[in-house]
This record gives sequence, structure tokens and C-alpha cells, in this order.
Amino acid sequence: MPLPADPRMTGVLGHIAMLEQRHLRHKDEKKKWRDQKEVLLAEIASQKEALKKLQEKSEETTQDLKETFS
Repeated sequence: MPLPADPRMTGVLGHIAMLEQRHLRHKDEKKKWRDQKEVLLAEIASQKEALKKLQEKSEETTQDLKETFS
């Protein structure tokens, strides 16, 4: 953290300012991670749906092949 320009910001006030800045950074990082989590969960749901469709098509193809060769 850069040194405060105001000499009154040293000591307790400087420490409080540093803690506030740290809190805001943590809050921003937490929001960023929450947003990334939502994006990943949406992507997972999309891929699960695609997998389900592929499995259904595979079952249909398997059934068609069984009927064709039996």
C-alpha cells in the first residue's frame, strides 16, 4: 500500500484506512468469484443438457441398430 499523502493518515487513522481498503478489495474479489461461479454453474447445466440429448440419441441409434440387425 502506498504511503498516505496526508500526514494525519498515519497511526490509527492510517491503519483504519488500510483496513477499509483491504475490506473493499476483499468484497470486490468475493463478488468476482461469485460471478464466475454463476457462469460456471450455467455452463455445467448447459453441458449436462447436451449430454442428456446425446445419450438419448445414442439410445435411439442403438435401438435402431438392434432392430436392423435382428
